[in-house]
Amino acid sequence: MRTLIGLAVFTAFMAQGALPSRADDQAADRAAEQNDCKDMELVRTGTVTGEGNAVGFIIGVRWGSGTVEMDDGRTFKFKAKGAKVLEVGAVNMTYSGVVYNLEEPEDFAGFYAGMGAGVTLVKGIGGTGFQNTRTCVGMEIKRDDALGLQGSFPMPTGIDIVLAE
Repeated sequence: MRTLIGLAVFTAFMAQGALPSRADDQAADRAAEQNDCKDMELVRTGTVTGEGNAVGFIIGVRWGSGTVEMDDGRTFKFKAKGAKVLEVGAVNMTYSGVVYNLEEPEDFAGFYAGMGAGVTLVKGIGGTGFQNTRTCVGMEIKRDDALGLQGSFPMPTGIDIVLAE
């Protein structure tokens, strides 16, 4: 019985954030990395184009693929998936944008955090700024064309990018 009470108290403290968790440590590490990136100068190193889909009801799910063309002539493909809060509807879109601070293609892979908003009533608009939490690579993308019925408020969004084979 004492063990159960101790476990309940420990769980309550964890739920209230009174004791540090592994997730807290990871979030602190990401915040420290982002702070290092915050002071970096943005240097344009390429462009990004692609297509994607989003569907959601309060929480949105996004996925897609694209191509990065670096200013030095190298190109590579990637796949992306992610989530966004306060998104409702479904949309199929194409997008394009600018990539910053990318030196090597493998530095493009990773988790990107950003802020974005968009609206689609048959055709739509939207845009997002992202930053890789590991390598300080940044992206600004805008919807070029979108088809569907969807709306998302200016809220945090995240995508995970892997290089395509």
